[in-house]
Amino acid sequence: MRRSEKIISEYLALSSKEQIAYLRRFNQNLDAELRDFFLCIALDKTQETSLRKEAMNVTSLFKGHSNDNATKKALYHLIRTPNAEIQIHAIGALGLMHIDESDLRYITHLAQHSEDERVQAAANAFIANRRDIASAL
Repeated sequence: MRRSEKIISEYLALSSKEQIAYLRRFNQNLDAELRDFFLCIALDKTQETSLRKEAMNVTSLFKGHSNDNATKKALYHLIRTPNAEIQIHAIGALGLMHIDESDLRYITHLAQHSEDERVQAAANAFIANRRDIASAL
């Protein structure tokens, strides 16, 4: 059994509470298969919000790889959902990744135009933490 298959099998055998705890402790490198598996959980609206948020954290472990764009695309999708908790967590997960000026422009737009003050605060924190990008200065 491949490593990713083993991890997925172990995860699926757990109860919901155990899955959340498993994701909180997860600190292994992700291959594309695991990244896709955890992105599916994050995107699945039928899953508990807390589980979806933890899955987002795990997907950010894939940063620095050639497939960052797939992860970013999924996080952008989550940022556009009407669930403020999910939006805030997706902004945080995006902040753990390698970002560029276009990402920063998008989050800046969100900070200026979101109707939810918590989302605005998360977007502003994202911007404040990215002073390494010229347009954040």
